[in-house]
Amino acid sequence: MTEQRALPSATPATQDAVARSQRYLLLAQLARLALFLAATHYLGTRLTPAEFGFFALVSGLFAVAVEVLDAGTSATVARQIAQDPATERAQLAILLGWRRWVALGVASVCLASAALVAAPDWQRWVLVVAAGGLYLLHLNAYQLVFQVRQRFGRPLLLGVLLQALFLLACIAALRTLGAVLVPLLVVAREAAQVLGTRVLALRELGPPLRAVSSRRDFQTLWRVTWQFGLCALLYKLIFHAGSFSLYWQAPPEALGSYSAALRIFLPVLEVSWLLVTPLIISMSAAGAADLQRQLGAALSLHLGAAVLFCVSGLALAPVLLELLYGERYSAGALSAVIPFRWLCVTFASAMVTPVLVVAALATRREAELLGTSLAALALNLALNLWAVPAWGASGAAIACCVTEVFIMGALLLRCWRDGSWRPQAHQLLYLAPGVAMAGALAVLAPYPRAALALAVLAAPLLLAAMWRVSQRLRPPEHDPGTPLTITSTPQGTPP
Repeated sequence: MTEQRALPSATPATQDAVARSQRYLLLAQLARLALFLAATHYLGTRLTPAEFGFFALVSGLFAVAVEVLDAGTSATVARQIAQDPATERAQLAILLGWRRWVALGVASVCLASAALVAAPDWQRWVLVVAAGGLYLLHLNAYQLVFQVRQRFGRPLLLGVLLQALFLLACIAALRTLGAVLVPLLVVAREAAQVLGTRVLALRELGPPLRAVSSRRDFQTLWRVTWQFGLCALLYKLIFHAGSFSLYWQAPPEALGSYSAALRIFLPVLEVSWLLVTPLIISMSAAGAADLQRQLGAALSLHLGAAVLFCVSGLALAPVLLELLYGERYSAGALSAVIPFRWLCVTFASAMVTPVLVVAALATRREAELLGTSLAALALNLALNLWAVPAWGASGAAIACCVTEVFIMGALLLRCWRDGSWRPQAHQLLYLAPGVAMAGALAVLAPYPRAALALAVLAAPLLLAAMWRVSQRLRPPEHDPGTPLTITSTPQGTPP
């Protein structure tokens, strides 16, 4: 009976608590972004390309492992607890047991890689230590305690503090013992995050959970979450497949060059998904005509921002890389300019894709979403096998770009075919800021520092203008006399 009892603090959160949590999330994201860029600048200018590439690879291992362990279960379990708070401990115990087994499998894969990969001995030992850190990630199940209560303050503060300590520890390590410690510090940071989160969660939850390993409970959890969870995992793998392919097929310097470009974009991807989260509920509750209006407005805004982002990155790639890394990755044999430009197109598409994914979830198209994700991963792996040996870092960036454009195109075509999206003439207005920015940067091409200053100052203003236009220029109401059909077949409850 103890496992079924929830503390009073597990009651559903109020709207004020949700709004407060969103502010905390945004502030923490900005703080972590600043620290992330500071660490990237410091390590990118002081580690050799091979060392920097391996450091980014270890970071990528933990990013992918988090998705493997989550697999959509966080959203599902949080929803179930919100509906019946009395089952909180029981639900969390099942989730903890499930993730413990998955984490054991992930750690085993890492250990096998340490034994099989052709790498220096110190990198093999780092992978062995990383396997232990990957196993500890099952304790992330305790994070749901804060999600259900909408009390993110202390765990977010812990994350920011650990990121700051990580930066200071890297500085100390490079001045004393050398670069070998940097990837180990990544493992230490991730382990401290999950262990610290567990300590904070137990203050809310009470006694520690006892992991449940019931086959029936696991089957129930998997049946509800597997489609969207697998989609999320495949999507994450697509962005990191290039790093793994370079580690196996190319010289270490190629991985360093690619990582220098990729790491700049990863926070952008996280923010893109964060911004579309509120659309899940509104689109799910919308009728066909209202869904078409919401999707059209969201797509217009995200597409306009993506074009603005893309043209700025394409024009400013050399000066941005020089500002962040010096001349190491902005010119010469290790130049990341070409991979960076390909990744600009990649992440412009990735700014639009989350809106389309939310629309698919709202119309219960998880099965079609999974099919697209599987096809995209197969395409990505094939392109990496072909392009990485030929073009190194640029090949990995091309593979990622083609795959992301394929995903966006496939989802956009599906929305057009089922009638949930129709392009409108007024939506072309959202492309105007990107076109204007492209013209201004072309004029200032001989003065790259001035062009960068213009982009930094003008981009926020242009984004704000697009937002104001999105509020004033509402899509036309759907004519109720004209039937609007969205051909969706329910595929289960979206997580």
